[in-house]
Amino acid sequence: NNQVYVTHAVPIQWKYRTMTDYTTQFKQYFLNHRSSNNLILGFSFGAMIAYITAPTTQPDHLYLCSLSPYFSQDLPHLKKSHRQSIGKRRLNDLKDISPTRIAAKINTATTIFYGAAEAEKYSTLKQRCIKAHHQIPNSQLIQIKDAPHQLDHPEYISALKKNIIK
Repeated sequence: NNQVYVTHAVPIQWKYRTMTDYTTQFKQYFLNHRSSNNLILGFSFGAMIAYITAPTTQPDHLYLCSLSPYFSQDLPHLKKSHRQSIGKRRLNDLKDISPTRIAAKINTATTIFYGAAEAEKYSTLKQRCIKAHHQIPNSQLIQIKDAPHQLDHPEYISALKKNIIK
């Protein structure tokens, strides 16, 4: 395959910001760098950003890696320590972000990845990935053997290459 991919790491300002701020930053960046064939890949909170913005960005393919379980329906199941680390402003912002409502508007081919090792450690992340797969039409769910919550893990990289570069 001689396909050329031009990649962009989106410079998100994370500190003292909310998911609404992150999605606004991403959409602005995307609009300024859009091309004729757009693949969006997000990891963890970045996967949430990709998921939330997919109905408006309309990528050619959406890759959600280790989708974070911090949507409105997930919040009641969060551990207290995770709630505290997220902070009150972010939690308040996340209360209004419904994955079900968003999924109904995603009409993009979507591949959802999560690592088997991270699923053992973070069962809510695994459940969020499975729910997203069931809610997003035309989606595929891939569990990556032995992969922790680490995008640059060799098993994760191998799975991405296998499923993106065809």
